[in-house]
Amino acid sequence: MTKQRVFLKFWVPVLLWMVVFFSLSADSHSYEHSARFVVPFLHWLFPTMSQANVEKIHHVFRKCCHLTEYANRESGTGRADLSF
Repeated sequence: MTKQRVFLKFWVPVLLWMVVFFSLSADSHSYEHSARFVVPFLHWLFPTMSQANVEKIHHVFRKCCHLTEYANRESGTGRADLSF
């Protein structure tokens, strides 16, 4: 396989994921915006839960999403590094 094909096969997905990654870091995906969806869902799922606990779960959920984004990027980068 030529170096150009290897680049296209392994590095282009990483670069595209980074575009998605940075777009998700914009203000449109901030804490306040995600709270519109996550907080009502948590209140529906656990109607007696206090607001403080809902906010803690929302915070942990967002951190887990960040961890998943980084893990996906690193697995793609590691795969691409091994291809050369």
